[in-house]
Amino acid sequence: MVTKSSRYLITFCFCFLACILFENTVDAATADDYTMVPPFLTNKEPPLVLLTMGRNHKLYYEAYNDASDLDEDGGLDVGYKGLAETYTDSNGNNQWDHEESYTDTNGNGQWDNGEPYNDQNSNNAWDPSESLDDINGDLVWNDAIDYYGYFDSFKCYEYDSGQKRFEPTSAPVNAVNRPIKTCSGSNEWSGDFLNYLTMSRMDTMRKVLYGGYRSTDSSSETVLERVFIPQDAHTWGKEYESIARDGYDIRDFTPLALPVTGTRHLFASTTLDGNGNGDGSDDPPLLRVLPDNPNRIWDWVAKESPVADDSLEITGGTANTFTGIVNSHADFEAMVTTFALPSHLQGTKNPKNIDKNGTNINPKMANPDDYYFDISTATLKVRDKSGYTNTFRFGIVGDDAVEFIIRGVTGQGLPNDEFIVDWYGPHGTEGSDFNAHMGQITLPPGNYPIEFRHHELTGGEAWKLRYQRQKNDTN
Repeated sequence: MVTKSSRYLITFCFCFLACILFENTVDAATADDYTMVPPFLTNKEPPLVLLTMGRNHKLYYEAYNDASDLDEDGGLDVGYKGLAETYTDSNGNNQWDHEESYTDTNGNGQWDNGEPYNDQNSNNAWDPSESLDDINGDLVWNDAIDYYGYFDSFKCYEYDSGQKRFEPTSAPVNAVNRPIKTCSGSNEWSGDFLNYLTMSRMDTMRKVLYGGYRSTDSSSETVLERVFIPQDAHTWGKEYESIARDGYDIRDFTPLALPVTGTRHLFASTTLDGNGNGDGSDDPPLLRVLPDNPNRIWDWVAKESPVADDSLEITGGTANTFTGIVNSHADFEAMVTTFALPSHLQGTKNPKNIDKNGTNINPKMANPDDYYFDISTATLKVRDKSGYTNTFRFGIVGDDAVEFIIRGVTGQGLPNDEFIVDWYGPHGTEGSDFNAHMGQITLPPGNYPIEFRHHELTGGEAWKLRYQRQKNDTN
C-alpha cells in the first residue's frame, strides 16, 4: 500500500509543476535578449592576449639546426627528414608493425612455437616485424617531418634569376593522387627542402603570427622575404654527400645531380652586401650553393670572416666538370687541391719524357679527351759536371695552360722556394718555341722535386719540356 501511494504522489507533483509552468506566456527571444558580456561584469574592457617570447639575436639562427628532436621521438633529427621510411604493409593496416613481444623460454633469441606471446592484432599467430627500409638504423619506422616555413611543403619551385626569387611551378601527387614532396622538373626545388635549408627562427615566428614578411603586397602579387641574416656567426649551412649517408636522393628535391665521389653539395644562408654600401641589411638574404665541393660545410660557414663567401668557389665549373680557364699559378694550386684526389684519378703512366702534341692523345681518357688535368712528377738530381756550370735553362710549350716547378730552391728569394716557368690561359702551340716561355736558374748540387702540370680545355693538346745546361765556355 505504501508503495502504491507514493507512486500516485510523485505523478501528481510532476503534473502540478507542469501546470504551473505552462500557465506563463512564452515570447520569442530577440537580439536584445543576448549580450556578449556576462551580466555580472560591470567594467567592459577589451580582451588581451599575452605572448611571452625571447627577443634577441638567436631569432636570426636557423629554425632547423640538426640538433633538435623535432618529432619528439626521443632522438635528434640530424639532416633532412622530410621522407618517411618505407616498409611492407603485410597486413594492410596502413601502419608499420613491430614484432610482437614474446617470452623466449629457451633463450635462443627467436620465437618458437609454443612460447607465449602478446597477440596485439588478435590473429592467433605471432607476427615478426614488417620489413623496413631502416635509413637511420634505429630498428623502428620513422614518419616524415613536414618542415614549416614560407614555402609550401607539397609544392615545387623554380628560381627566377631575373626576379631573384623562387616561384611555385607545380604541386606533385603520387599514383593515388596524394600530395608528395619530391619534384621531377629539371629546374625544380622541393618547397619542404627549401624550408629546411632557409628558414630562420624569425621567419617561422612571422609565419605563425601574420603569414610572413611581405616585401611586396598588392592586389596582384604577394612576395614573402626572409629576414636579414648577418654574414657572421649567424650564417648557417647544410651539406649533402650521398644517398647512403644522408638517406635520400638529392635529385628528388633539387636540380642538382648526385655529388661526385669525394665531394659534397654545400648550402649556405646569409646576406651579402650587394649594393656595396658596407651594410647588407638593405639587401635580400641569399641561399648560396657550392656543388661538388671537396670541403665540409664548416669550412665555409664556420671559418674566419667573411663566411659563406667566394673563397671555396671553383671558378668556371664544378668538381665533376671544370670548364674554366687556368690563368695563374694560384688557379693551378686550386685545381690540385680540388681535383688531384684518388676519386678523380683516371690512370697513371711512367713516361720517358714530357713531349706530346696532337689530338686525343691522352691514353687514359675517352675521346674526345677534353677538360682534364695531368701532373708529372720526378726528382732532378744536380751534380757537378766537368765542363759545365750549374746554371740551367728550362723551356715549356703547351696546349692549353702549362707550368713547370722546381721546389726546394733556397737562398734565392723565390716565393715558397719554388722556381716556376709558366704559360697560362687558353692557347695552342702555333708560333711558339721554348725560348718564348723559358726560365734560367742556378742550382747547387742536390736533389730537387720537380713537377709539370698541364690543363686541357678542348681540341688539340700538347705538353713539352726542354732543358739546357750552360757550359763553362760561355761562347
